[in-house]
Amino acid sequence: KEERRVEIKIPAGIENGQTVSLQGEGEAGERGARSGDLYVTVHVRTHEKFLRKGNDILSTEYVSFATATLGGKIEIDTIDGKLILKIPTGTQSGETFRIKDKGVPALSGRGMGNHLVKVVVRVPKKLSREQKDLLEKLHDTNI
Repeated sequence: KEERRVEIKIPAGIENGQTVSLQGEGEAGERGARSGDLYVTVHVRTHEKFLRKGNDILSTEYVSFATATLGGKIEIDTIDGKLILKIPTGTQSGETFRIKDKGVPALSGRGMGNHLVKVVVRVPKKLSREQKDLLEKLHDTNI
């Protein structure tokens, strides 16, 4: 018996628990027969910001009350880097936006998943007197 290192190419899009097989890299066969196959089970580490669901990536972004109400742009992280996400006027907390083809590549090599961004509106816990007065005026107009 001997030990040796084997380099394994992990295909893009592989999911947790899937197996990669390497033909002829297993134990030696009996009486000169060819070596068996080596099966490696892949364990994918979780990410602190992204959650994977199939080929889709899910993330949560926090926006201010003003941005959700008036609309705007925010910079978000994707698995490919940063990009700008447009927040439309009147966005509700919990609304999800789809960024097409910014997810995980399909294991078959055809297509990409999406990046789904859930927007959560941050409500300030402390307001200055001026901010509170402005919000009360808005409240009085039934907004």
